[in-house]
Amino acid sequence: MAENLNYETDSSYCYHDSTSYCDKYGRLYVWNAANAVCPEGWHLPNNDEWNTLFELIGDSTATGTPLKSTSGWFENKNGTDEYGFAAIPGGYRDEGGNYDYESRIAYFWSASENGESIASYIYFFIRQQQRFKPQAQHKRPRNERSLREELVLGFSKPNRL
Repeated sequence: MAENLNYETDSSYCYHDSTSYCDKYGRLYVWNAANAVCPEGWHLPNNDEWNTLFELIGDSTATGTPLKSTSGWFENKNGTDEYGFAAIPGGYRDEGGNYDYESRIAYFWSASENGESIASYIYFFIRQQQRFKPQAQHKRPRNERSLREELVLGFSKPNRL
């Protein structure tokens, strides 16, 4: 899916609680909601599926640039969006309801868990062209991208995702 999901649930949020931000960035979901909100025939990608995407792109230290959107990043630190992924910097919301890093960071959940209340996510940061895969508590809202069930990641560059 080449856009962030924007399906409202009880556990999803618009940046600064404004629907105009949801229109721009999609919604921020806690992990359980991110798993449940995928459209029929789609699912939240796990770490192996994210890694397949990164391996197909190539250089693991610079996979951020070809996946980042060509606009919207602070200080014009835009990507090239060579694959149609268009990672947009929608920031995040913490457990206290505070929002931060709009135009500076793009977070996406992984379906892979690392314990009862911890899951992986990937992110693209303004100051670095790399992508990272740390982990966070399920209750920290992040953006979500779904993967189509029948999609076979067997494309070759420069085809679009």
